[in-house]
Amino acid sequence: MSKRIIYFLTMVFSLSMLTFTACGDDDDDAVADDYVSQISGTYNGDLIIPDMISGKQDISIASSGTTNRAKISLSSLTIPTSETTSLVVTGIEIKSVPVSKTGDTYKIEKSTEKITIKINNLLEMEANVTVEGSVNNNKLDLKIDVKDIDIPDLAITFSGTKK
Repeated sequence: MSKRIIYFLTMVFSLSMLTFTACGDDDDDAVADDYVSQISGTYNGDLIIPDMISGKQDISIASSGTTNRAKISLSSLTIPTSETTSLVVTGIEIKSVPVSKTGDTYKIEKSTEKITIKINNLLEMEANVTVEGSVNNNKLDLKIDVKDIDIPDLAITFSGTKK
């Protein structure tokens, strides 16, 4: 009879151990450590390409789908070529930019990607795009270099605040 009781108690303890789970705040830590979610949004500010243009523009930061990697988009950029004509560059989107944090500053790590951009929605070309910058107190400062294209290289600077 004691074997049955020992067997029964062993089964009860075994089953009870399977039903215990750890309840922690692991999910909260994952969100807190995803720096991109803390800076995601649309930033409006001054975009400058020396000797070409300067004006207000929107740049978006979103999650790339990987923790601490951002997708940075400049949807459309109009570059005047004369008083009556201009080039419209679309498709400037860098899909996987590392983001880190030091103190209150989020650093957009220097990253280069080869992307396809469109000129006037007619011509597609490959370009090497490098981004680097920071976000502090909802203010984005960003450098974007677009190189290896058939038009002059673009050295873009942007400074704006989150909408």
